[in-house]
Amino acid sequence: FPLPKPCHSRYVVTIHDITAITMPEYHTRYRTLYTRQFLSTNIRSASHIISDSVATKNDIIISFSIPDEQISVIPLAADGQFRPCPMEEIQRVKAAYSLHRPFVLFVGTIEPRKNLPNLLKAFYKLIQHHPKYDLVIAGQNGWKYEEVYQTVEKLSLIARIRFLKYVPHEDLPALYCAAALLVLPSWYEGFGLPPLEAMQCGVPVIVSDRGSLPEIVGPGGCIVSPDDPLAITEAMIVYLTDNEKRKEQIKYNLARAKIFSWDRCAKETKMVYQKIME
Repeated sequence: FPLPKPCHSRYVVTIHDITAITMPEYHTRYRTLYTRQFLSTNIRSASHIISDSVATKNDIIISFSIPDEQISVIPLAADGQFRPCPMEEIQRVKAAYSLHRPFVLFVGTIEPRKNLPNLLKAFYKLIQHHPKYDLVIAGQNGWKYEEVYQTVEKLSLIARIRFLKYVPHEDLPALYCAAALLVLPSWYEGFGLPPLEAMQCGVPVIVSDRGSLPEIVGPGGCIVSPDDPLAITEAMIVYLTDNEKRKEQIKYNLARAKIFSWDRCAKETKMVYQKIME
């Protein structure tokens, strides 16, 4: 949004991502033009900048020539309600959404940056050898989503894909817990809360090697190339068939998720504002 600039005013701006500038092909023309018009001024005039991730910080430095010391990286966190759920809560959500088969889960807006066509191709390969699984997609249609539905039709996956649209926040923890695993093969995420939410729920997570996602899952996470549907398929097969690796991944995810905290985020954000005020 455009910001008023009274004389002598100072402000801090938090930037989640600048993909409308760095990846305009994933956005509508209006969104890219609007962002270019206002974001540049907001960033260049800010007294300090907060970014959710090192990936976003680097994009800001490259795109706007902002000094490194003017940007603080303060990671977000997942809500405390995301944790392993009791079986009765899992059964309630499965019944509410008619999820009668084991499933792989995707959570996010349906838009080009999420790379759903390659996930669909990977899932198609998966069920050639492991036919009992469905793919559940939880998220609203965003923009430029037509290719997703075209790919579903082309691969004849209509009977195996469940589009849940918007899922209320209170149902999400049990939905994660009900899933066999979560896959987020995005071309870019400024932070990416779904993997962290799933990790806190004790679910295996597969993410792409782009943007902030490697920062979230860490060195022990399952990271794949978003360009390679076969690599995504192979990673899914590992966690669906190898019980030991599945247990190791869940244990690692639960420990890794603990380093992200809203308390830490709030304290570090407050410190930035205090520094600017002083």
